[in-house]
Amino acid sequence: MRQPTPPVERMDSLVAYGIARLETRLGPTDVTIAGGSDGPVILLLSGLVGGAWSWVDQLTAFGPGFRVLVPELVGATQRETPPASLTTDDEAGWVSNVLDGVAAPSASLVGLWRGARIAIDFAVAAPARVDRIALLSPVDVLAPSRVLPAIPHPPWRRCVSALPPIAKRDLRRVSAPALVLIGERDGPRPPAANLARRWQALPNLIAFGVVPEAGRALHRDQPETVNALLADFLLRGEDWQPEAERPSRRPVEVRRGRAF
Repeated sequence: MRQPTPPVERMDSLVAYGIARLETRLGPTDVTIAGGSDGPVILLLSGLVGGAWSWVDQLTAFGPGFRVLVPELVGATQRETPPASLTTDDEAGWVSNVLDGVAAPSASLVGLWRGARIAIDFAVAAPARVDRIALLSPVDVLAPSRVLPAIPHPPWRRCVSALPPIAKRDLRRVSAPALVLIGERDGPRPPAANLARRWQALPNLIAFGVVPEAGRALHRDQPETVNALLADFLLRGEDWQPEAERPSRRPVEVRRGRAF
């Protein structure tokens, strides 16, 4: 039986990329950069573990037409010394430093799990710099206590624990067109219908989707399905109409806009 190719080796063989080390308010940050220098910018914000290799399917799919950035999430390794305290302004400022470091005036944000929280913080702090925002598996954004046990390094766990939870008033300040996707198997979680209603607080929510046969890492579990949804959303924005057929055994359950 053939063994699957390790993600890092897949990335080396499939994606043309470079790595830049940028100075940020939270310390040096390595940023993987794929694609051309003149394409629309996509910023992929990871969950708690996994670097650019965990986004290899998205880098492969979007690199040809976009400029794709994957910063190493602060706190994901032990080499960074956490600040005495961490605020939402710090995380938003970190994203701003990353974009400034690659001379990107704005970007579409794709945030996974904790990365979704960072994407929201930045969208609130700097709305003019966010073209679109896609939140993947943001179930714990509204219940941060579930995130904390998974943060690998205690000093960073203490920092993140001081962050206030995202409230509806915060979501109402996200003006960019938004897409929310969760995995069918991402649990335990509230029923999809309940989650959909919670995310209605986003004023420009274009769609909320449940991806079949996917867990929290839905971008890796069902990359073709997630990439198709992201491509439609990022390219068409407010004019997006989910296609009926998707490369999945069962169709994605999509709820559009306010029609929940």
